Amino acid sequence: VVAGCSDVFDIFVWSVKSGRILDTLTGHAGPVSRVDFSPVENVMVSSSWDKVIKVWVMFLGDQRGGDKAENLQSNNEVLHVCFNHAGTEMALITIAGIIDFYDTSDSKEIKPARAGINCALDIAGGYKAEDLNKQYSRNAGQYVNTACYTPNDLALLVAGNTKWICMYDPINRVLLKKWPISINISLDGIREVYDWRAQTEAGDVNLLDDEDSDTEDKGLLKLPGVQKGRTATGKRSTRPAARTKFVVFAPNGREWAAATTVGVLVHSLDGAAANFRPVKLTYELTPQRVYQTLKEGNYAEAMLQALQLNDDDVLRSVFYGVAGNMIDFTSAQIPAGNLGQMLELVAAEMLRGKHFEFCLRWTLALMLKHALTIERVGLV
Repeated sequence: VVAGCSDVFDIFVWSVKSGRILDTLTGHAGPVSRVDFSPVENVMVSSSWDKVIKVWVMFLGDQRGGDKAENLQSNNEVLHVCFNHAGTEMALITIAGIIDFYDTSDSKEIKPARAGINCALDIAGGYKAEDLNKQYSRNAGQYVNTACYTPNDLALLVAGNTKWICMYDPINRVLLKKWPISINISLDGIREVYDWRAQTEAGDVNLLDDEDSDTEDKGLLKLPGVQKGRTATGKRSTRPAARTKFVVFAPNGREWAAATTVGVLVHSLDGAAANFRPVKLTYELTPQRVYQTLKEGNYAEAMLQALQLNDDDVLRSVFYGVAGNMIDFTSAQIPAGNLGQMLELVAAEMLRGKHFEFCLRWTLALMLKHALTIERVGLV
C-alpha cells in the first residue's frame, strides 16, 4: 500500500502482510497529489504541486530514494496522473486544464506520446454565489483532478472541481461527450445564467448576514456535529458546491460511476443502472447464494434476491427455475417496487419465443395478484 502526503511531501510504502512501513520515498518539494502503479511493471509514478512527476522503480532496494527516481518536468502544478490498462501510456493533468500523454511502453525511457488536450473550455461553466464579475468569474477555480481510462483504453473520463464530467478520445484528442453532475441551482457552480437580481453593492444577498442573524440564522445551512465556535448553532453560511471526487469504469466497460458531492452517480449503456439499488445489497448477496437458495426450494426468496442483484443471467435462471405449482405463491411475494422489473423480464422472455406457456402462467399470476397496483402505478 502506497500513500502520498500533502504536508510532509513524502510517499510512504506499507506492507499489506505485516502492516509496517517498508520505505519512505522522498524528493518532492510540494504536496503529493496522486500516486499510481503501472499494471505491467514494478513502476510507480507520483505527481505533485512542485511541477514534477517522479517515476519510481519499486521493490528494488538499491533504486529507492529521491535521487534514484526519474523526474519528468511539467509547466504547471500536476493534480493527477494515471496509467492506461495496457501500461503503454500515462496521462497527467495540470492545474491549467491540460492533459498530457506520455509513452510508457519502455519504463526506462518515458517520453511525450503526442500533443495534449486542453479541457479548460470544456469544464468551464457555472456561476458561484460569491462571483462578482460576470465575464471572468465563470471560469475561476475550474480544474480537473481525477481521471480514468476505459478498459479498452479508447476513452478517458475526467472530472474534478467542476460540474462537468467529460469523456475524451485520447488518440484523436477530441471531446466525445460531457455530463452535468446536477441541475440543482441551489448548489454553487450550477447556474449558467448570471443572477443579477441577487447582487447588491455588498455582494450576493444570499450570503449577507442581517442584524438579526444571531437569532434568526437567516440563510444558514445546518452542519451536523458542530457545537462550538462561530457555528455553535450547528449551521454554516457557505453553500455546497457541485464537485466530483473520483471516477471509475466497470471492468466490462459498460458502466462508470462518479463519487460527487450530490451522491454516487452510476451511468450505464445497458440501462441497468436505473434498477441498481445498492442500499439493498449485502456482502452475502452473491449469484452463488441465489442459486443455493433456489436449489433449496425457497423460490420466493430466490426471486427477491435475484431482483435485488439485478443480473440478467441470474434473473433468467431463477425465473425458469421456479416450479410451476409455485408460480402463484412466488408472484404474490414480489414487492410493488419490483413489479416493473418483473414485467419487463416476462415480456422479454415472451419475445424470445421459448417456453411461451410458462411465461403466460407468470403473466396471469402477476396480473391476478397485483392488478390494482399495476393499474394505479400505470405499468401497463
